[in-house]
Amino acid sequence: MRQRTRMSLSSTPEISNHSSANALHYRVELHNPNAHQYRVTLTVPRASEAQRFSLPAWIPGSYLIRDFARNIIEISASDERGAVALKQLDKHSWQAANTANSELQVECVVYAFDTSVRSAYLDGLRGFFNGTSLFLQVDGAASQACELELVQPSGALADWQAATGLNAVEVNANGFGRYRADNYQQLIDCPFEMGGAASEFERIEFKAAGVPHSIVLNGRHSVDAEQLAADLQKVCEQQISLFGKQPPFESYVFLTQITTGSYGGLEHMNSTALVCGRDDLPLPGDKDRTESYRQFLGLCSHEYFHCWNVKRILPLAFAEAFAAGDLQQEVYSGLLWAFEGITSYYDDLALVRSGLISADQYVELLGQTITRVCRGEGRKLQSVFDSSFNAWSKFYKQDANAANAIVSYYTKGSLITLALDLTLRKHGKSLDDVMQLLWKQYGAGQGVPEHGIQPLVEQVAGESLEDFFQRYVYGVEDPPLAELLAEMAINLNWRQSAGPADKGGKADDKATGRRGFGAMVAADGKVQAVTNGSPAERAGLAPGDVMLALNGYKVGTAMDKLVQQQTIGGEVELHIFRDEQLLLLNLPIETEPQNTAYLT
Repeated sequence: MRQRTRMSLSSTPEISNHSSANALHYRVELHNPNAHQYRVTLTVPRASEAQRFSLPAWIPGSYLIRDFARNIIEISASDERGAVALKQLDKHSWQAANTANSELQVECVVYAFDTSVRSAYLDGLRGFFNGTSLFLQVDGAASQACELELVQPSGALADWQAATGLNAVEVNANGFGRYRADNYQQLIDCPFEMGGAASEFERIEFKAAGVPHSIVLNGRHSVDAEQLAADLQKVCEQQISLFGKQPPFESYVFLTQITTGSYGGLEHMNSTALVCGRDDLPLPGDKDRTESYRQFLGLCSHEYFHCWNVKRILPLAFAEAFAAGDLQQEVYSGLLWAFEGITSYYDDLALVRSGLISADQYVELLGQTITRVCRGEGRKLQSVFDSSFNAWSKFYKQDANAANAIVSYYTKGSLITLALDLTLRKHGKSLDDVMQLLWKQYGAGQGVPEHGIQPLVEQVAGESLEDFFQRYVYGVEDPPLAELLAEMAINLNWRQSAGPADKGGKADDKATGRRGFGAMVAADGKVQAVTNGSPAERAGLAPGDVMLALNGYKVGTAMDKLVQQQTIGGEVELHIFRDEQLLLLNLPIETEPQNTAYLT
């Protein structure tokens, strides 16, 4: 049974009456929405001598030091005697003076104007926050219970509602009130989404395997709620059936911000924070699943699969850091290729297994993934294991040369996963068996060792796969997809690109004989990236150059058209601006490489 409802007490997380006088208490107020400010008050029942506090520098699932403490614009402390001096120790840590055995309050005002799923946001229409952006961690109290009081706003925001996966203790009909977490890690793992009538805040409910699920939509929208709930129910139940009869949570919520042009998600233990475009959702009465809606379902599928793979089955290095409450510095692991790559493989696989996309649509998506990976020269230099380990400094800090220097542990990781699955199927097994074994051995959160995936795959296969892992996981070779797919009566074909918008995945006779020059160019003529070994590189074109004219004709948005008119094997004059200087380059004209894949 599915319900579409405005937020009510019955649709909040399960209510617990358990409370403790020793719990850390966090009070959150929507202090000044127009200035994008939250006020957060932390009460420590019994502070230690020279009590220390810190705010995380990164959020699990997004491997970049973000220095959330930079958004604290006011901070102060007090106890029953009055003001308490705070000494800042570093960019995200403070120490209170003379606080032994006293009740200590630390108050801070946090600036929140990040529209992504990774931080916090507040204005007169919408509120959102992750605990890593708002909640100071009390040194030595990582395992202590935490209570959160979310204060109902008044005035123009009096109709606002709140949604979260955090356990409710005593909340009102709008979802404001007291919540509880068993420890700090659980507290910061449950984001909040807030809004009212102006943002068309809405909650759609359904059950998967008998467990309550909900979709929160925040932002102006027109959606076929019945279809959205029915489709997500199929995805959730398919993934639940892979790992067992029941999911590892009592309820789940898809917190969805609806906007224009943005897209992405971040996983949590019993929720996910999503952002999508208005055109990504199904319209009322339109039963055909558009490409953008199928992409949104794939996003939901990806984040939901993370409930098992990365939130509970996770790298040992992450498990140790979370247990210690250490989110102030990078935590390195070479296993992200498995946790994100395997998840990326299963997200679309779950859609075809659920009947939400056809087999033809699925192999088209596979062709597009193969195309994305093989168009990047960086795959020849960096392994997916190294890409995982260097996510902090390379993958999450990409520049104009990224495609030449690095490989995505998401996309190439998913192709390696496909190759593993096809290899296991030759032995009468599948990757499903590996995931179930991983869940059985590591699902309690104890952490997978850095080289712990290979032994489990070999256990399922019944033979050594040392050569496979050395060549494709720890090495830079492309997995033998053509050979493996051929054994499944699927042909991997290659052709030239049909143009800048060609993502691959389909045959296209129009692509034959196309000219290419190997640069990504914006609509204003500015060069964004240049491919290693391409005609553009040999001509001396560089990122940041502004292309003006080709053989005397204005480039603008006509660059591709002008290139197609040239003779293969010749050269053309290309005028550019670089650092406000006019330069003349000689651009060779060559055919596009055969780097666009499709399956038949």
